[in-house]
Amino acid sequence: MSFLNAENAENAENAENAENAEGRVTPRPHAAALIRAREAIVGTDEIVRGTKVEDEDLDTQGKELDRLFRMAPAHREDALGFELAETLAFSADETSATLSARTRTGTTPTVTLVRPNARVLNEGLTLIAGYADLRADRSPEITAQLTDLLSFHGSILSLAPARTPRTLELARMTMAWVAMAGHRLKLSLGVVRPIVLSPQVQPIIQTPTHGAYPSNHAVQAFATATVLADVSNADDQTREQLMRMAARIAINRTVAGVHYPVDSGAGAITGTALAGLLRARAGFGDMPRHHHFDGTGWTGDTDMGEGVAGARDFHREALRHVMDGNAPLTLTAAQGDPQPAPLLGKLWQDAAAEWAM
Repeated sequence: MSFLNAENAENAENAENAENAEGRVTPRPHAAALIRAREAIVGTDEIVRGTKVEDEDLDTQGKELDRLFRMAPAHREDALGFELAETLAFSADETSATLSARTRTGTTPTVTLVRPNARVLNEGLTLIAGYADLRADRSPEITAQLTDLLSFHGSILSLAPARTPRTLELARMTMAWVAMAGHRLKLSLGVVRPIVLSPQVQPIIQTPTHGAYPSNHAVQAFATATVLADVSNADDQTREQLMRMAARIAINRTVAGVHYPVDSGAGAITGTALAGLLRARAGFGDMPRHHHFDGTGWTGDTDMGEGVAGARDFHREALRHVMDGNAPLTLTAAQGDPQPAPLLGKLWQDAAAEWAM
């Protein structure tokens, strides 16, 4: 069973099953049995309390962090999601879209994506044709990753609901939040999928109905890999394995025929930046720099440095070079301090504690 489905938390209709999955809640007894049992031991006596209730006995707002983990997982994720909804502001023009982080005094841009041009997409189609040779080999991964990414990260870190429940919760919350941000970018930038440009692409999975740029699989994979590496205080080798897995997940979407390599580049940049913002809002890091990614620069003649292949293709080494601030990525300092997120901070703190044992 995948980690994402371990507590059935994705399906709102299974909210009760989400609470029962770890065996913490007993099955619901029959109401009639409870009625009969109460009548037998209580009778018709007036309900009384041992002592009179005083105002100071009532929970106060300042104790909300203590109450956070007494909530059912689905309800706790709602509260955390509401807090995270305050994080980002969105703006766009004809060719670009920006996600800005709210600070204590205003906003500062975190991610700007510039829409790729026809040349970049045409180069991408050529690469998609070449990647089709890998479809038979990658098909099991591609199919599994339609609904489950976290198990692939979990094959690197020792993740288990019984041992790392808060880390898994943080990872699921990260994936859900960055996916919403990615869909807002997609809607604005409106890059058509490869199948629209050529009937010879013939994807091996259903092409999603939303835009191609950025790849949300890349956004989620890199955001989750970054958060997991940060919260677990991963060593360099483990962090690198997490990033390689994220890159492979992204590349599989090009192999499948539903994404151009530039989509993965933009998604990796977006996911990494948003993961940094989560850490900053939790109180465990500085505000991430503004990541300005120009999709029109993701071309075959981009200077990638000695021994590194052209940037029109997406792979781990190409991304590493770009993330150092080389074209088509520009990095500038953020302005202002992050707006605190105490609920997220509590979750992050408890997740980190699972790795200190």
